[in-house]
Amino acid sequence: MRGAGPQQTLVMVDGQRINDPATGSTYLSAMDPTTIERVEIVRGAASSLYGSDAMGGVINIITRSDGQDKPLSVFGNIGVGTHSLFKASVGVSGASNAWDYRLAGSYASSDGFNATREKLGAMIYNPDRDGYEQASLSGALGYTWKPGNRLGVSFYNGYTHGDFDSGAYDTNTFGIMRQQSVAVTSNNQLTDWWESVLQVSVNRNVYDSRASYGDSVLGSIQRTYSWQNNFSINRQNKLSLVLERKDESIFGTTTYEQDKRHTNAVGLIYRGDFNRHHIQASLRNDNVSGYDSKTTGSLGYDFDITQQWSVGLAGNTGYRVPTFADLYTPLSFGYQAIRI
Repeated sequence: MRGAGPQQTLVMVDGQRINDPATGSTYLSAMDPTTIERVEIVRGAASSLYGSDAMGGVINIITRSDGQDKPLSVFGNIGVGTHSLFKASVGVSGASNAWDYRLAGSYASSDGFNATREKLGAMIYNPDRDGYEQASLSGALGYTWKPGNRLGVSFYNGYTHGDFDSGAYDTNTFGIMRQQSVAVTSNNQLTDWWESVLQVSVNRNVYDSRASYGDSVLGSIQRTYSWQNNFSINRQNKLSLVLERKDESIFGTTTYEQDKRHTNAVGLIYRGDFNRHHIQASLRNDNVSGYDSKTTGSLGYDFDITQQWSVGLAGNTGYRVPTFADLYTPLSFGYQAIRI
C-alpha cells in the first residue's frame, strides 16, 4: 500500500481489524479468496478514521452478504494442480423475509516442493517436500426488524498447516496458524436524523511453530467495542461521532514484560455536499495505555467536473502504535526496546 509494509497497513475482515498486535503482521495465508465477496481499499493515511496502523492505507475484506433482498444462491468449485494440489469450496447466500445470510467453507492441500537447494550447504539443505493444508469457514446472519434497524452477527475461522525447512537433520518441522473473529452489530435508525451503530467484536490469532529445536506459540486477542452515531444535520451536512474501546492481550511460550493494553478513542467526521463541491474532515484522538495519546486529522475537497469526472485534494495524518514485540521483546533475545 503506497510503499507501506504490513505493520503500517490496517487490514480488516468485515470491518474487524485482524493485524496481530504482537507482531503487526496479517495472516492472509489462512484466508481462501473464494470466500471473499469483495475487497474495499482506502489509499493513504486514514488514522483519523480508523486509528493505529492506517498509515499506508486500509484494506477491508468483505465475506458477508450486504443485507439486500436476493434469492438463494449456491456456489461451489473444485480444482487440482501440480504438486498434488487439491482445492474445493462451497457456499450459500441469500436474503428474504427480513433475514439475510451467508455461509461458505473451503479446503486446500498440496504436497508442496523442496524449498531449499543443495548449493546452500549440507547443514541447511533438506530434500523433503514442504506441503500445506488450508481450511476456512465464514458466515453471517442478519435480521432487519424494521427499515433502518438491523441486528447481525458475522464470523470467520481460518486454519493453515504448513511445512518448512529448518536444517538438514530436522525433517518434521511445521507451523500451524489459526485466525478467528466474530462480531455482533446493531444498526438503529433512532430518528429521521440520528442513526446509531453499535458493534462488539473479538479477533484471535495463534501461530504454533513445531521443530526439533523447540516448539513455540505466539497468540493475541483483540476485543473492540464501538459506538458510531451518524447525524444528518440537513441534506447538505452530516456529522458522525465515534466512541471506541480496544483491549489487546498476547500469550505464548515467550514471556513479555507487558502482555495487556487498551486504547480509548473518540472521533468526529464531517461531510458536506454543496452541488458540485464536496468536503470531508475528520479528527480523532487515541489514548493508549502505557504508551501515549495521539491526535490525527484529515481534510479533503472534491469538485465534480461532470457527472462522470471529479478531481480532489486531501491531506491526512497517520500513526502506528508499536507492537508488543517492538516494546517488550525479552532481553534474552539479544535486544530490548527501552523507553527513555
